[in-house]
Amino acid sequence: MIKTTVSNGQPVTYSPEGGNSPVVTFLHGFCEDSRMWKDFIPSKNTRSWRALTINLPGFGGSGMPEQLSIRKMAEAVKSVWQAENIKKSILVGHSMGGYVGLEVLAGFPEYLLGLSLFHSHPYADAEEVKQRRNRANEFVLKHGSPTFAHQMFNGFFDDAFNDKDSILSLIKHWMESTPPENVAAANTAMKNRKDHCPTLVNAQIPIQFIIGKTDIAVPAGKAVEQTILPKIADIHILENTGHMGMFERKEETFTMINNFVDICTSLQR
Repeated sequence: MIKTTVSNGQPVTYSPEGGNSPVVTFLHGFCEDSRMWKDFIPSKNTRSWRALTINLPGFGGSGMPEQLSIRKMAEAVKSVWQAENIKKSILVGHSMGGYVGLEVLAGFPEYLLGLSLFHSHPYADAEEVKQRRNRANEFVLKHGSPTFAHQMFNGFFDDAFNDKDSILSLIKHWMESTPPENVAAANTAMKNRKDHCPTLVNAQIPIQFIIGKTDIAVPAGKAVEQTILPKIADIHILENTGHMGMFERKEETFTMINNFVDICTSLQR
């Protein structure tokens, strides 16, 4: 079921699944939408938690507010929780979705039972990364969202992954309905995001880190550095895995998240 609420004057689309508590909220990454989590929704007969997938502003049918920021993405998440009367949730964020999760932790910590950073990190962009984002924006505005996404994601998989072409085709299809202006706005929002290392240091909830050993977007060496910041850390480093572990290591990463839910709920008791 796809539902809609409003945040910053724009629609936010999301899909709440029936089931038990706790709620696990899934946030997609850059040039993705909530459909990427399809295989992470437990069946009604086996689920011990309730899944909620959200399309962040500019993607998957969610509208684009003026001057998009990571903060406005976090506000969109909060608006969905308010619409569904959700008081507490575990949040799983892939890449850009992890940046949003950190912003939620900084701004609305009362909503969170735990945060999973799935190929993500708390660091602000270095100057060289900001320049790459500027060039990427020029490219997507000239060539369109599907071509840009295909080129970007082409390097995000480990060489050993055999199903890359079908996933690339799927992502390219998702981006056909995404205006290039939305992609550029989200990229700029990431460029302007703040450092959230202090947010992790001050976190009062468990933080999960899912790290790909061959991830070129979030290199493993840099990703591992963040794991010492929070008080409670659940750390996983995946061999032969790039930036797309939900496809490359679907069963393993689902189990990691499922176990993390157990950690978060046991600490709540």
